[in-house]
Amino acid sequence: MVLSAVVPDLSAVLLGTVALAEAEGRLLAAEFLRAEGPRGSDAKAPIDTEIEVRLCRALQTLLACRFVGEETGVTPGTLVELNGWCWQVDPQDGTTEFLAGRRGGAISIGLLRDGVPVLGVVHCPAPPDRDADTIAWAEGCGPVRRNARVCTQRLERATLAAGAFVWASASASVRPGTFSRAAHPARVIALPSIAYRL
Repeated sequence: MVLSAVVPDLSAVLLGTVALAEAEGRLLAAEFLRAEGPRGSDAKAPIDTEIEVRLCRALQTLLACRFVGEETGVTPGTLVELNGWCWQVDPQDGTTEFLAGRRGGAISIGLLRDGVPVLGVVHCPAPPDRDADTIAWAEGCGPVRRNARVCTQRLERATLAAGAFVWASASASVRPGTFSRAAHPARVIALPSIAYRL
């Protein structure tokens, strides 16, 4: 169903976007677990383009605006009423680490209106420390949600404490001493996806 209003129902768009990200995440996880390893080399994985092509088609069905993908570039929207709206997609943030057999890449989907974010979904199908994880938000649809639950934890006044975790770049896995000292007394988890860490 195409939402053709000038101001679309972002709650419906958000639900659809989460479902799409999670469905593609299952395919990304299956690619990661291939017996011969994921396809690709030199920071390029065919699964990234495959996911992006499907997401372009499906997201433009939800909201027929412009689409900008990391792998395929720009696809114009089909509704003049949605000029100024734009999907932005990275089908896999963390491809290099994915190809090296490290968990923690994520599908990142944003929707902008006149350059301002109005929706965001980040889905990590295979984090290094938990099951599949989805972070989602849309303007006017309540607080940020993680796996459909409202995020209530506030980090503005948080301090590094024993038992706490800090998500760091993938390079934390090759320089554990440096990162551990910087995060002490918290523990460090190396996580390739910048979008998911944020």
